[in-house]
Amino acid sequence: LKPFWLELEHLRSLHRAPCLPRLAVGMAPVETAPAPAALVVTGAGSGEANGLYLPTERMVFGAPVFENDERCLISREPHNDKNKGEIRYGWVLGRHRRALYAVQTDELLPPSASSSSQAGWLRFGEAAAPAPRISYASTRAEASAWAAAAFRERGNALFNAQRFREADVTWSRGIDLATTLPESEENEDLLVALFSNRAEARIRQEKWEKALSDAQAALRRRPTHEKALLRAALAAKELGMYAEAKSLVQACLDEQPRSDDARQLQAEIDRLMDVEQRGLYNQATAGYAALQKATERQAAEGCIPRASDTKDQTSKKGFKAFADYGRDRENVEEQVPLSSLPYHQMSMAPQEVDATDSYFQMLRERDAERRRLAREAQENYPRIKKEYAQRSQEDALMGKAVSIEEVLPSQRRQKKAVELEEGAPALRRPAAPAPAAAATTVASAAPAAAAAALRLPEPDVGEIDRLFSGLPGKPLEQPTALPTLADEERSARLQRAKARAFGLPAPDLAAVATAAAAAAAPAAATAAGTEGGDDIRVEVLVVVLETCSPNALPGIFIAQKVLVFADDAFS
Repeated sequence: LKPFWLELEHLRSLHRAPCLPRLAVGMAPVETAPAPAALVVTGAGSGEANGLYLPTERMVFGAPVFENDERCLISREPHNDKNKGEIRYGWVLGRHRRALYAVQTDELLPPSASSSSQAGWLRFGEAAAPAPRISYASTRAEASAWAAAAFRERGNALFNAQRFREADVTWSRGIDLATTLPESEENEDLLVALFSNRAEARIRQEKWEKALSDAQAALRRRPTHEKALLRAALAAKELGMYAEAKSLVQACLDEQPRSDDARQLQAEIDRLMDVEQRGLYNQATAGYAALQKATERQAAEGCIPRASDTKDQTSKKGFKAFADYGRDRENVEEQVPLSSLPYHQMSMAPQEVDATDSYFQMLRERDAERRRLAREAQENYPRIKKEYAQRSQEDALMGKAVSIEEVLPSQRRQKKAVELEEGAPALRRPAAPAPAAAATTVASAAPAAAAAALRLPEPDVGEIDRLFSGLPGKPLEQPTALPTLADEERSARLQRAKARAFGLPAPDLAAVATAAAAAAAPAAATAAGTEGGDDIRVEVLVVVLETCSPNALPGIFIAQKVLVFADDAFS
């Protein structure tokens, strides 16, 4: 390789010498070729050789000269072929008068990656393998897009090899090209990936400010980009911007709630914010105490004039009033600047003044946040009320209306408490038998009311009928009337049960249950297989409920236990 390059340098020195016209006369006429719009070099082992090459205004040996952003040149050069005794041509890719790669060919344009001359590229000096691959583009925008995508892939390879500085440089070259492309969704995706990747490379190099800037650039184009949010939060945390870091990591968790990295970073930010708040509080407390001592000392020395009477301890009272200043002034929006507060003119140490400023600023921010939440709640109430009214109207129109007890838990609790105070309506003593006509009327009215409340629209009824039309039906069994005991026999059994139950102490609920079960056993034994078994069961429950306190839940519990005992006795 060395003789070839020395011969090429020798020929170039001859062309720069005064004998250039005589040498040109002896050479054959050189044809010229039109320059393409742009070249894209990829795959070269030396990173500076890759990229977008644009034609310059110079023509050398009938061919255009191309140059990229790293000032690398691609030009056609002659050399002396000693074997054939003639001058041959080739293409050289170099930088700063140093050849990096060269290939021998008579073509008037650099050989493309698909040409037969691709395998003839040679390396010179410190050039790294592999050899470059050249592609032609019809427009500059197309070439820029190709080169930017190639820089993205090469940067990924360098980053995976932990060559973070080189990956940073490579992605930066890709960003410079991508920003010149016309706006499109594909180009935006490319820019977001390049900015986000470069932010990660700069985080690995601990360039926190530049990393945050890159992540924010990616978020301006894609606000929900998960990696950009996480990298921006990490950089902001390292810069001490904990509030912004917490906001960014929360946005990341909103997009990916199961992200372990985001959860871990959020916990770390919360810990640092807690440490910072404790430090600020301690500094502010120390400054607050120093301010109070300075006020009292100056008041004792007579440096602070009295407000009125000498009997008033204006220093302490004024300091106490100042401590509560603005606590109850909710409607005051404009606040006095911290720099104009009195302790700035009291010859305090600078660090004490700063700590006191931080303390009062923290109080102001906390108060402002409380007012903001209250204002938002007040503004949201009419909207929520309106939405609820609209939803209720829609439910009523669709037949989905529900009672107020099903909507509000407080109403459910209130209704349940009323039922308990009234003595468990489900277990009350049954009313006296009504006349047959009245019972029939009530029995027919209740299903009619229920059917009216649960009536379905006609299309739904027709659809249900069509679904069940082909299924075999089953006749409904007619309920049989329950036999009843004679009034004298029921009264006698009830009196016996009450006598046995009320003979026990009232607090002994377990004994009451046992007595009630014992009272039910003889009656159940006599009623087994006879009429009146259900009536006796109900009477026993009434005995238990009357024995216990009407407002006591244990009464209902014992009634349920007696229900089981009675069932066992009847069986």
